[in-house]
Amino acid sequence: MSTTDNSEVSTTNDVELPERQQEKEQQLQVWREQQEKYAEQARQQGKAVYRTSGGETADWIAWQLFQETRYITESIYEENPGLANLGVYLPENIPVILPTVELQENNADQVVLWQ
Repeated sequence: MSTTDNSEVSTTNDVELPERQQEKEQQLQVWREQQEKYAEQARQQGKAVYRTSGGETADWIAWQLFQETRYITESIYEENPGLANLGVYLPENIPVILPTVELQENNADQVVLWQ
């Protein structure tokens, strides 16, 4: 069995890592600027816009604002193209356009104790 000494082999990952990080930050800045424009248009149309404080998830936003995540989380992503590309935990100061949601009371799960 032979072994290979990799101590002299340089990888391009070491060089590209800062460049990738810088590129990622630039992409985020471009997306954020575009999202700000979309958010302003949404406000003019009467839609609500939530601004992240950092570390929130789309599920958390849905639960905090609507007390429901089913279908709402998906609607948040539909209203905000590219939001999913930011990762699970959203960065700080991101405008998130909130979907128009009509919550329906579901009486099927209620139990009538007496009539």
